[in-house]
Amino acid sequence: MLSSKKKSSSGATLEAVLWQAAEKLRNSLDPMETMHVVLGLIFLKYISDQENGMTIKAREGRSCAY
Repeated sequence: MLSSKKKSSSGATLEAVLWQAAEKLRNSLDPMETMHVVLGLIFLKYISDQENGMTIKAREGRSCAY
């Protein structure tokens, strides 16, 4: 497993590089656009969790209600 504190060839940690990339992206979006992106990600996480739960139930032989 890779550590988030591992230094890249330029000397910056992965965490620092990712944070800088997030800052660049965040600065180019207005708050309403950011809200739509975040809500979309939350929705995708919810759908993913629901699908994972139904898969587990199906493997155990229990019925799944949509």
